[in-house]
Amino acid sequence: MLHDGGDALALGIDHLRGEVHRANVVANKCKIALEAFDYLTDPIGIDINDIFGRWREVPRVFVPLSVSNKHGAERGSLNDLLDDAVRAYVCGAPTAAVAVCRAVLEMVVKDH
Repeated sequence: MLHDGGDALALGIDHLRGEVHRANVVANKCKIALEAFDYLTDPIGIDINDIFGRWREVPRVFVPLSVSNKHGAERGSLNDLLDDAVRAYVCGAPTAAVAVCRAVLEMVVKDH
């Protein structure tokens, strides 16, 4: 099958232009993501390695089924407060984690 050389080149060039455009879009998205990451690590001071290290240190908490069934996942429930305590600790806010643990303890003493 014979092809028209001009049409074949135009087809290839159009494809390459589309690929270059897609590459620029991907490169722009990557640049935005890298700038956001740099902002988190430099001015804000978040250390991703520390976050993962604290996540590995979080102890497992056993909540008996009778307690777990009584408290759902709604705002202010025991499960929600435990999740908030873990998040605060992992994000490097130990004082907030202690405050939420106190709220958990008060709820457990009052209800159980």
